[in-house]
Amino acid sequence: MVCEAQRPGSQIAGLGVEGLAEYALATLAAGSVGRQAAFSSSEVKDLCNALTEPDDATYQQLFLNSIAGGGTSDDLIDRTIPDLAKQLGEDWATDKLSFADVTIGVSRLQQTVRLHGARKEIDGLKSPSEQRVLLVLPEHEQHSLGAFVLANQMRRRGILVQLALDCTPDQVDALIEDQSYMMIGLSLGAQRSLDQAHKFTKSARATGTNAKIILGGAALAEHSTDSASDFGADFLAKNAREALDFCQIDTAPTTSLPLEYVEP
Repeated sequence: MVCEAQRPGSQIAGLGVEGLAEYALATLAAGSVGRQAAFSSSEVKDLCNALTEPDDATYQQLFLNSIAGGGTSDDLIDRTIPDLAKQLGEDWATDKLSFADVTIGVSRLQQTVRLHGARKEIDGLKSPSEQRVLLVLPEHEQHSLGAFVLANQMRRRGILVQLALDCTPDQVDALIEDQSYMMIGLSLGAQRSLDQAHKFTKSARATGTNAKIILGGAALAEHSTDSASDFGADFLAKNAREALDFCQIDTAPTTSLPLEYVEP
């Protein structure tokens, strides 16, 4: 399989200024109305300031201090990291951050999800699960932070998630033929990926899969759920909860989880 489960730093490398702006703005948190912040605004501000410092030690220490002060790594991943991503996007749009600042900040956020979320993901998969989800980022898609957050949230709730980055339709087909999925999620953060969406869905259908094909991401912001068929998909989801409900995928009933895409 050529498409990679994770490729650290590749989503930043080679981006021009316009590409990086699109990447940063694609990480704005969606569905945040009524969502309680995990930490105070001053704590979030301190973390955001530390994100772009050359030395990683300050950010890591503040992160650990937040957990030691009563927060949890789950809260930081589910709520604080989307808030930080949103702030990075806003600061880029208002010229408060440079190319290097956003590069450093986004890379650290993704690293945080991977390092601090790993233990919880494993804990959530102690029992075998028949609920399998494939999350796909198409070839050349530049944003991946939201997909990492989403995969982490689902795995902690016992859903088996395979995250495939930088994939062509043929590579996705190979994954579908090897496993049985309840949902195939395609994350579309840029117009280039949106233009390729129908090629992905048509190719996936040709494999005979029974999985529901769900599209999400910033590139679909102006499209209604009624236009799913235009792309050969079953549903356009604004957030993860809508996608899971449409596919009738259950999460642990005793938990309350703000399953949101980081992208709008």
